[in-house]
Amino acid sequence: MAGTLSVQTIQGLATAPDPTTVSIASGHILHAPGHVIQVVQTIDDSIDSYSGAANSFLNYTGLDTTITPVASDSKFLIQFDIKLGAYQYSRRVVLDIDGTYHFVNANGGATFAGSTMSGYISATGSLSDASYFSHHGRYLYAHSGSASFSVGFDIYKQDANVIYVNRAYSYADAARGYAASELTVMEIAQ
Repeated sequence: MAGTLSVQTIQGLATAPDPTTVSIASGHILHAPGHVIQVVQTIDDSIDSYSGAANSFLNYTGLDTTITPVASDSKFLIQFDIKLGAYQYSRRVVLDIDGTYHFVNANGGATFAGSTMSGYISATGSLSDASYFSHHGRYLYAHSGSASFSVGFDIYKQDANVIYVNRAYSYADAARGYAASELTVMEIAQ
């Protein structure tokens, strides 16, 4: 039987082990608009290299993640930080959600379908080939329905040089330090 309970305050029982905690039973969901109802995180600390022709898209699989929505009308905040080593500025990172490229820009976000070069996220700063580039961003994705969807990334190569993940272009020296790339997806109740 569905119904509405209207109250001004909910608090734990005074005799409970922790009277400041109100628990939701396992398997049940508290649906409060604006609250995070699920967090999925993937970390890739592997050292990989990607070869390919200039002006090509390469599928970076280290952060591939599948998300199953808890609610059918949620939005998903996608945050990522991918470390790439490349010769000068010869790489871009493209966010791929269920086979469609998405991209965040300074104006708050835009969507690009297919393999258009305008849909990329560039690294910030100007670093040498002895450093890795940090490609990071946020994207708010509106997904309707309860079907699972995939989140991943492609790397766009502007030239024929090898691109490395989680290390610099000009060294493979663990003593200088390696990096890790990260993807976090938060489901936000609506």
